[in-house]
Amino acid sequence: GYISEVEMAELPGVHRTSAALTTFLDPASRVRARVQYDHTQSDAIESEHALWLQLQWQWGGHGGGHHHHHHH
Repeated sequence: GYISEVEMAELPGVHRTSAALTTFLDPASRVRARVQYDHTQSDAIESEHALWLQLQWQWGGHGGGHHHHHHH
């Protein structure tokens, strides 16, 4: 499934619109991709467009990573 987020920020003289889309790329839901688009428009500056792409993944469920053995 897709998760979409739309966010509007109204500041004096500034209008910003953000839209984000998140989805899993594999059946095990370990790899997640997120695309975010920002559009900012204000009286002081020209309109700005920003596009972000985030990839997140989880490693196998062994937990703990390095094992330390203590000898007494």
